[in-house]
Amino acid sequence: YCLMVLVTVFCAFSVVSHSYARVPEAEGRFTVSTDEQTSLLSDDPCARDLTDSLELANFGIARFGDFSFDSDTDTARLFNGVCVSSIVLQEGQPLWQLAASELLVQNISDETISFDARSALVTVGDWRVATNVIRSVETGLELEGVTFTGPDAFGTARFASYDLLTAVLSLEAVFAQDLRYRVQGERARFEGGEVIFENAEATTCL
Repeated sequence: YCLMVLVTVFCAFSVVSHSYARVPEAEGRFTVSTDEQTSLLSDDPCARDLTDSLELANFGIARFGDFSFDSDTDTARLFNGVCVSSIVLQEGQPLWQLAASELLVQNISDETISFDARSALVTVGDWRVATNVIRSVETGLELEGVTFTGPDAFGTARFASYDLLTAVLSLEAVFAQDLRYRVQGERARFEGGEVIFENAEATTCL
């Protein structure tokens, strides 16, 4: 039997609201689910000297190894390593970066440009996020099937979204664990080195 505990702030987590239901066991530390994500971890495109680039409207600059363009559909395929860096900087560094083996860019010749990728890695501040699917939307980025790791903590989420205006990454259906606690919640968000939970359940039993 595991004792459920109420906490306000602990280690990498903050709990906004809480309950005392049981929290499921951890499935393991930060993992990747595809061969592409494994390759990105060992050969990060954002660490490579990629010289070809494309501006992605309000999102950032994409650097890539190679590309093809279909004028009939106004679509470009960037491949052989792609790194998208936020146009907004904090202390000289991009607020976020996206690394993918391949990126599909639609409406490349007008202001409604959009993009999507599968099996990508996203870095937001102190957090690294692996996602099965990522796509751009008008307000930011949407991610599906998420695994994340950060300062002394790791976890998973069914869905995540990054808001360009607030620079906040929000999570839904979230599980997280550090060295002392296991937490799950309906929603959470990254703030610096913390995960701020809402409607969360927590336990000290790991």
